[in-house]
Amino acid sequence: MHREQDMAERVYAARRDPDLTDDFIYQYLPFIKAETTRFLKRACDDQDDELSIAMIAFHDAMNNYHRDRGAFIPYASLVIRNRLTDYVRKEERHRRVISLEAPLDENLTLGDTIAVENHDPLQNEELQTTIDEIMEFKEQLRSFDITLEELVEQTPKQQRSLDTCKKALAYTIENRTLLQGIVETGRLPLKEIADGAQVSRKTLERHRKYLVGIFLIFSNGYAYMRDHLNDMLLR
Repeated sequence: MHREQDMAERVYAARRDPDLTDDFIYQYLPFIKAETTRFLKRACDDQDDELSIAMIAFHDAMNNYHRDRGAFIPYASLVIRNRLTDYVRKEERHRRVISLEAPLDENLTLGDTIAVENHDPLQNEELQTTIDEIMEFKEQLRSFDITLEELVEQTPKQQRSLDTCKKALAYTIENRTLLQGIVETGRLPLKEIADGAQVSRKTLERHRKYLVGIFLIFSNGYAYMRDHLNDMLLR
């Protein structure tokens, strides 16, 4: 216990001082390399993009760590693993994407065809805005160590659980200071929400990541996503 407390204090001190931050990351570089090697299932070297991703993830873990998340090292390991997984998935998607500039014949590209088929500029603008919102939302989720896949997995499947989350959302929206605190820290004051909304704390705990994601949507400028959820969650 004392060792975990000492580590937490070191993390807090390091993120307040850039020099201490660099020293801390350098000290734990062997750990970062070991995590990268374990993920790659081969020895990593300084030229691997994955090592850079892991170092950034470790730094983000320092900035987002709180004692409530448990011991720092297991937490950092999880952040690194999730970030590397996201990176690999993103690279795989990029390899599967067909370029809009891919020629269909000597005078026509795929992008030209799409532009003709989707000739309504308003519809195209709304589509692009929605895509931009989703990408921004995904990045914000990442800062809380949550992926879209985890959000989907924690979406309530039973109506009773969904109703509980609806009540928690309604209560939190009414208390903007509470909502802002969640956005800034990523921490859910479950007891306060459960007591205020008069719902089961255990149910909220089971859907913690889902709730964080929903709270983020309703606290920021995700207009299209929020409009889509309004009818479903706040009717």
